[in-house]
Amino acid sequence: MGSRHYPSSSSGLKYLPLVLIILVGALEAGFFLGILTDFWFDDDATLFAFISKVEDPLSFFLSPKVIAASGFSFTPMQMFSYWCDFQIGGTNPKVAYIHSLIVFVLTAVTLFSVLRFSQSVQFSLLVTIAWMFLPATIAIQEFIGTRHYMEGFLLMLSAIFFCYKNLTSETFSQRFWFAGLALFLLFLAMLCKEIFVTSGCLFVFILLLFNKRYWETASVVAIAMLYTSYRLWAIGISSKYPMPMMDMAAYLEFLAKLPFIFSGNYLGYLLFMVAILYGVFLLVKREFPYLAAIVYILIIIISLVTIYPGSQYLSNDWQSRGTWYRLPFLLNFIFLIGGGLLFQRSNHQFNRVMIVIVIFTLIHGAYMTRNNWDTLKDRYAVTGRYYIENHDRIVFSEVPAYWYLGGLKSLYQLKQPFILSAYPKKFKYSDASDIREVWRYKDGAMVADAVLWEKLRQRFTKHK
Repeated sequence: MGSRHYPSSSSGLKYLPLVLIILVGALEAGFFLGILTDFWFDDDATLFAFISKVEDPLSFFLSPKVIAASGFSFTPMQMFSYWCDFQIGGTNPKVAYIHSLIVFVLTAVTLFSVLRFSQSVQFSLLVTIAWMFLPATIAIQEFIGTRHYMEGFLLMLSAIFFCYKNLTSETFSQRFWFAGLALFLLFLAMLCKEIFVTSGCLFVFILLLFNKRYWETASVVAIAMLYTSYRLWAIGISSKYPMPMMDMAAYLEFLAKLPFIFSGNYLGYLLFMVAILYGVFLLVKREFPYLAAIVYILIIIISLVTIYPGSQYLSNDWQSRGTWYRLPFLLNFIFLIGGGLLFQRSNHQFNRVMIVIVIFTLIHGAYMTRNNWDTLKDRYAVTGRYYIENHDRIVFSEVPAYWYLGGLKSLYQLKQPFILSAYPKKFKYSDASDIREVWRYKDGAMVADAVLWEKLRQRFTKHK
């Protein structure tokens, strides 16, 4: 992570890679994924219903009561981001999805710009586009409720960008302002998601330390301490986040699933095997610095520790390419950078072969991930829209998020008294003796199912 800078391209082609990244990002999000026509999904409506009742956005940062009511994690920037969406678009999800698209494209542009400080145009462009099609990246684009991962990543990359500007500045005044801006952006990234407190801080810390910017390095530690104090004031030391513990065998099984989660298919195992073997070969030949390898492994370990609370959930759904794929978002980026730097040291022929394999692997993984999300989101959208438009019917929700219809009811201030879920312990029921049917999702539409209603009535009668 040195400050070596590759020469810029000729003036006529200087901005071509950035234009290409913007074009690919817009086409991916807008057409390949089609997020601009999507509806509320999973947590989205519940989150927006909550922020719609908050008048002062500063309360997301300054009111422990509001912070405690916002969820399990300490993510005030997430709530502020949704609050801005709601002020513009209200209950229309299109504004939120446009926001997500813009953040995604800006993140890709910033990633490329950061890589250019130390890498060639070709390397920076390939890594950036590969990152854009990772399953974890796609999952976060699809899910408004996880956009704070992307926003935190954008802020973290922006902090690294200004750290590089600090390293290449010649005057004290420039170094001071660039360092101050980098620290401020890093602090905002921490307020997006906890992963940027650990791994994010570590990236900036190592970059400054290795380039002998000791005062700036100490400032990173000070910012981390400030965040810790702020968090303790806001939510205390206890955590409401459910953390199922994994024994050693279960955790090793989880680690064995990471190559599939990285690429969204079994070809990820081939990429990991080749990368590990080639990395060991370079270390044995002393063609790769031992210190760099140790630091890289340390970053991976810290990232794994950070996502441990959700590892059991991700392990259970490792082949779904679904919502829990957000968890290793930053970890997969670390894997991608490490693999790219390794293969960059190989001969041209081997390099070309690996590029072809990586392209095929990621295209297949992206396609499978997109299809899984389309199927899942269609069920949510059809169920949700039908529930909103039909006030006199009982809708049976069979989406994984049993709270989905409750979130829509709160967001749109609906009056329906009935919300039924496929999860037995989550029934909300009152007497409905005059109703003889329930509506459920089937083959892309909502259909009446009198047989299901009778079964449910019997279960209700038994448990009343």
